[in-house]
Amino acid sequence: MPVNPVLPQMSEWMRSLSVQTLSCGQMRTTEILKHEKTVDATIVAMSVRGRYEVMHGGQHWMIHPGQTMIVPSQTPVTIIHHPDRTGMMQAKWVHLHLTLHGTIDLLRLFDLPGKLTAKPSELVSQVIDRLHQIKSATDHAQQYEQLLLSHQMATTLARHLIKRGKLSEKQARKMQQSAQLMPVFEAIAQHLDKSITINDLCRWAHLSASRLHAVFIEATGLAPMRYVMQVRLTQARQQLAYSQSTISQIAQSLGFVSPFHFSRVFKTHVGMSPSEYRKRNAIDQHGM
Repeated sequence: MPVNPVLPQMSEWMRSLSVQTLSCGQMRTTEILKHEKTVDATIVAMSVRGRYEVMHGGQHWMIHPGQTMIVPSQTPVTIIHHPDRTGMMQAKWVHLHLTLHGTIDLLRLFDLPGKLTAKPSELVSQVIDRLHQIKSATDHAQQYEQLLLSHQMATTLARHLIKRGKLSEKQARKMQQSAQLMPVFEAIAQHLDKSITINDLCRWAHLSASRLHAVFIEATGLAPMRYVMQVRLTQARQQLAYSQSTISQIAQSLGFVSPFHFSRVFKTHVGMSPSEYRKRNAIDQHGM
């Protein structure tokens, strides 16, 4: 029987698919709140009462009750919460980040809409409510079932968003150009807690340093070691926003020689210290 050539590639992609971030929450406010932030996850937030005012990428949306806003990861966004006539603004949200081969942001491969109307928002509401149920579960005997359900909810929501988006031609070309580097991307993700040298990258890619540099520039737009630093900083921003890990623990987990070195590099690239970034973007503090 002939083998479908797509199936081996699909199996490889399935093995490489990882849910890096799945964080949900609810919020109520009686005040007009304004948040300016950039997070390393796709923001999916639904207004229940009152409305969101959302601005990013030169565009402006009003999100009314029953509607959903979508903000791509790594996108500077301004979000204003407007209470309704009774003086209440209520919303629920999820932050979602799925990767292929440890470093490729799956949802960034698509141009997603900035807003979902009421009908397609119904599934968003169901997923967020189910995630809250899972989050509140206390029966440890069902923890593996809850784990699988969480993964299912993440992929269900991602598929729902992708169906309403369009595959970016630019990102699709990058994926094709990146095929040769997939083992390298996976190795980088697996060794972030250690020092990674250009020789390591050459060994993982089975390429000379000059050829590796050319392939990386073509596929990612970045030199190899610059790409490694970008991955480390992305992971750092995620941990600062979504975890309770100390700055020292984050530095160690990402292969920095000391918390001081981590803080200095982070501020150079991000424009603020790790503690400032956490204060501005910590999800438990600000919600959506």
